[in-house]
Amino acid sequence: MDYYSQETDRLILRKLTENDIDTWAEFFVDNPNGRFVAVDFSLDKQTSSKFWIDKQLYRYANQQFGLLAAIEKSPGKFIGLGGILTRDFNDKDEFEVSY
Repeated sequence: MDYYSQETDRLILRKLTENDIDTWAEFFVDNPNGRFVAVDFSLDKQTSSKFWIDKQLYRYANQQFGLLAAIEKSPGKFIGLGGILTRDFNDKDEFEVSY
């Protein structure tokens, strides 16, 4: 199974692309969960979204897993992100499930 491209009965999970910046930008508007994503919220939503997606693209390129776009098959709507992140914890690679 390819980590970067998966499907369930209801969802398609795929790599983020720069085409997702506009859609993901809405996450950065008045979101109380924003504190969990380590982004400077003083930036405009487009800049924050691009920063976040570029971070995932870097992870993909460096075999660090990364968050994937979750697309609801019907109606094809982008509904969020989820995936595995690699973390350094006490000089050891650990894995975090994030969504």
